Amino acid sequence: MNDFEIKTFEKNNVLTQTVDEASTNPIFEQVSEFDNSYSDSRLKELTDEFENITVTDEDIESTTLTQTNVLEKTSVSFKAKLLLAASISIAVLLMFLCVYNIFRINAMSSSIQLLEGNIATESVILNSLQNDVSDLNNTNGLVNELQSNGYYELSDDDIVYVDTTNAAVVEEVSGSTNWFDGVCNFISNVFGG
Repeated sequence: MNDFEIKTFEKNNVLTQTVDEASTNPIFEQVSEFDNSYSDSRLKELTDEFENITVTDEDIESTTLTQTNVLEKTSVSFKAKLLLAASISIAVLLMFLCVYNIFRINAMSSSIQLLEGNIATESVILNSLQNDVSDLNNTNGLVNELQSNGYYELSDDDIVYVDTTNAAVVEEVSGSTNWFDGVCNFISNVFGG
């Protein structure tokens, strides 16, 4: 059985106490794993190492000031500004043209649909007229069309003959006219009338 020694310090007096390992086994296992060989020089080395890897408030302030000053002093050249402005202008122009083309295409699409509707209507009318013309090319179709418009076929009893030989003869009126008509006729003959 191993015995462990626990030291307790009280006012410069060192007390030593022996403890049985079996009574406090887990605690002594953990304590035995610790490195207790730190001397003053080793503690100084560890303290120096800690101070080297830590950052003090002064270091933070100087780093912040340095970074802020660096950001304020940087400037963009005129060429870079001009290139950026040109790129933005071209991008805005292209976006405007895209939106304009979308609206134009939509307007043209609706116009095309309207024209297609008109073409379909005119096509139906044209087919109807072509059917009517083909019906009028034969005798039966022509007779049917005339009868539908109120014409009818006369029988021999309904035929009336007109004699033109008894018609009255039209006489030409002759006589003198006034002086104004004579002047008008003269001017008319002069100009070829």
